[in-house]
Amino acid sequence: MGPLPGPCPEVAAIVMERVLITGGLGGVGLHVAQRFAGVHAPVRVLELDTPSVRKRLRSLSRQPEVVWGDVTNRDDVDRALESVDMVAHLAAVLPPRADAEPELTQRVNVGGTLTVVEALRGAERRIPIIYTSTIAVFGDTRAQTPPLHPDRNAMNPSSPYEKSKAEAEMLVRTSGLDFVVLRLGANPHLELSLSMFRDMFIQPYDSRIEFTHVEDTATAVVHAVQRFEEVKNRVLIVSGGPPNQMYYHEFVARSMGKLGLPCPPKSKFSKGPSHLDWYDTSDSQQALEFQSRTLDDYLEDLYRPIPRVVRASLRYVIGPLFGRLIVRLM
Repeated sequence: MGPLPGPCPEVAAIVMERVLITGGLGGVGLHVAQRFAGVHAPVRVLELDTPSVRKRLRSLSRQPEVVWGDVTNRDDVDRALESVDMVAHLAAVLPPRADAEPELTQRVNVGGTLTVVEALRGAERRIPIIYTSTIAVFGDTRAQTPPLHPDRNAMNPSSPYEKSKAEAEMLVRTSGLDFVVLRLGANPHLELSLSMFRDMFIQPYDSRIEFTHVEDTATAVVHAVQRFEEVKNRVLIVSGGPPNQMYYHEFVARSMGKLGLPCPPKSKFSKGPSHLDWYDTSDSQQALEFQSRTLDDYLEDLYRPIPRVVRASLRYVIGPLFGRLIVRLM
């Protein structure tokens, strides 16, 4: 993965406070850290020291301050909190690993959040927290009428991941700290990998989904910092908005179509519950002004590293000749 693009103009007036981002070199955190570092805003990240994380750090055009440590370790969190003005708590174990390793998920997603909350309570001054939860805390919403909204639809988690995020969200909301909870929608990574194709079938074919470009998600987090007093103590959904509402098979068909491949047959897709839906983001968009990109923008960004000649061969030669066979073998 090459260097990430620089910050968008809308964050140029960012409040110059030192922000700690836990999980600041993860899928979303990397883009958030890039925005802050790009405008020379003081930013620090707390991250595990692993080869993959070091690789992501090198992808940043400007380097943030890094504290190597574990979000579940109080000493590491206390070190990371020194002289910061706000915390954006992004660190978490995500699906599919989160549901495959429930003990790890509970330790990091809930235990790590509790560690951060307790450290903030013990700080000498009041430090607010922005917590990135997930729309998955609504649970399986196929029987509900969209669009969903936190004021109208209750949390109903069922999987280990959903339960951990719901529990962590409530830890933050009842902590006595000043907070903002951002329930993030589906924002796939901007990094091509075999796992993307392997995990393609985890959603039901006809499930409702609302796509979110990860750069728009990063904008929402940055604006939540910048406008904290305006959005304090609220739960806001960060998702793509009406232009990005579709059915899952449409998402897959458009993603595969860019490479000249057909949508895989319906039989390939999960028959289980769906944890994505369509959402009412009108108040979130008004407060955070983050929705600017579409699925087409994402696909262009995702496939840009593939040489044009390779993309042309896939789309106009390999796809038409062997596309149906390829998707059946996935």
